[in-house]
Amino acid sequence: MSNVFLARCESPTFDETVASSVDLADYPDHPDGLADGGAVRFWGVSAGSRNESNFEKLAEADLVLFYQDGAYVATGRVERTLADEAEWASDAFDADDAFTMLYTLSDVAKIRVPREKVNRLFEYSSSYEPHGLLRVNPSNVDASLGAIELALERVSE
Repeated sequence: MSNVFLARCESPTFDETVASSVDLADYPDHPDGLADGGAVRFWGVSAGSRNESNFEKLAEADLVLFYQDGAYVATGRVERTLADEAEWASDAFDADDAFTMLYTLSDVAKIRVPREKVNRLFEYSSSYEPHGLLRVNPSNVDASLGAIELALERVSE
């Protein structure tokens, strides 16, 4: 069973690592396991028990919805996860938070869906906004991940 995750993201780090891909040839000191070379898209998770617990649940093909400034701005599918204990990503991209866990992404799509619409979809209060990485309760996910992606694309502004 695949999961849905909500992730808070901040620019410009998000723009540099998710909205566009990173050419690893420009970063020879990147962690092993980030990718097999070439370009990659990724996001990070900072330390904390809730973030760590949710990070451990990330699996290949899970859907991540990225939240920023009152709206969900992108979706992506998880490829792999890895530890970044040296905080390479935080240093290389001047991230506001110290990322200690990274996940790579495929099928990244830009969207713009107001928070209230996504909250309604997953049965959260209209004012709820994610902090860090949150796994949506599977009992609140009524549709396939593909159907969720399509619905978000259709209501995107």
